[in-house]
Amino acid sequence: MSSVARVFIQHHWYPNMFQVSLVIPTYNEAKNLPLLVREIFETIDHSLIDLELIIVDDNSPDGTGEVAEELRKGYPI
Repeated sequence: MSSVARVFIQHHWYPNMFQVSLVIPTYNEAKNLPLLVREIFETIDHSLIDLELIIVDDNSPDGTGEVAEELRKGYPI
């Protein structure tokens, strides 16, 4: 059974913004996931991109799903 965590950055919708859903499949990525998420959100132009990050984990034994849930706390929802 898969667990799914969603991390959102919310913006007011502007006509020239792109709405993007980025799906990241993971397995045993507990150590790498925080780095990846930080890099993604630091790299995008928030004035042009309304990003929805969807992390899909297939029950990783290293706790990747739990790490994804924790990452939600660091980003506005």
